[in-house]
Parts: sequence; structure tokens; C-alpha cells
Amino acid sequence: MNFKILSLNLCQMLLGSTASALLVVSGCSNSDDWKANVFSTSGSISINGEPPDGALIAMHPLSGEFDTRGSQPFAVVDQQGKFVVSTYVDGDGAAIGDYKILVRWPSFRGSKDDRLKGVYWDPNGPSPTVSVVNGKNILSPIELTNVKVGPIKNPSNTPKPPDAKGVGRRP
Repeated sequence: MNFKILSLNLCQMLLGSTASALLVVSGCSNSDDWKANVFSTSGSISINGEPPDGALIAMHPLSGEFDTRGSQPFAVVDQQGKFVVSTYVDGDGAAIGDYKILVRWPSFRGSKDDRLKGVYWDPNGPSPTVSVVNGKNILSPIELTNVKVGPIKNPSNTPKPPDAKGVGRRP
């Protein structure tokens, strides 16, 4: 039996196993080091005096990314015009900093249209700015006035009401 070959193969196996174990351990890290500290952030918005139910809010950081993944705080406006900001989990808030508030108002949930025609979804557009500080943040009410709002578009995939012959039948 050739002990030289056996010991060389054993060393290769041990080194390979050690390297694999190190890769597995480093890949299974639960570290959240990449996350920024976020603080409770909420507010309200109106467009021409009315709450834009279902509008999407994105907070565009003015001083670059605040974490290594390029996360962006966001919210959905409710029927009263109120919103709660989320960055990593539902309602957790936003990181400290100054932000441009971007607004997109689809006709219905899941719609790709924007009743504001993209004017307030552009970081270089006329959208307002806000600041998030350490602690609980209740933003000053955002009031967009004299805004040209497009009509509500009907969803193209809305089922038509059944006819007298029943649902799903072809003529």
C-alpha cells in the first residue's frame, strides 16, 4: 500500500471539507449589519384637498443610499390620506435623513397607470422634501394643490357581468 498517496488524498479531503464548512458557516450568517437603523415614520397627504386612496409613496434619499442594498422607504395611502412608512418590514419606518417624497396614484390596485402622469414620481420633479430624525416621526401634512389629475381607468381584466345564458359560455 502506498502511504504517500493515501496521506496526500487524506490531506486534500480534510482541506476540502474545512473550506466547504467555512463557506457554509459564512453563508448562513444571520447578520443584519447591512441594515440602517430606522425610525417610526408616518404622515398624511392630500391632492387638491382630497385623500389619494391607494396612492404609492416612495421616499427618495437626497444624500445617496443609506444601506448597502439600496433600500427605499415606501408606503401606501389609505382612504383617509394617511400612510405609515416601511423599509425592511411592514411599518418599521425610515432611516435618518432628508428625502424627496415621490407619489404615484394608480387607478386601482395593481394598475401600472399613474393618474398624476409621472410628474410626482420623478426625483427631479416638484415633489416635496421631508426629514426623518432619531425617534418617532410624524411628518407635516403633504398637500399637493393645483394638480392635474387623470381619470380613473377601468381595469381591462375586470370580468364582464354574466349574461342570461350564464357565466363562461361562448355564443
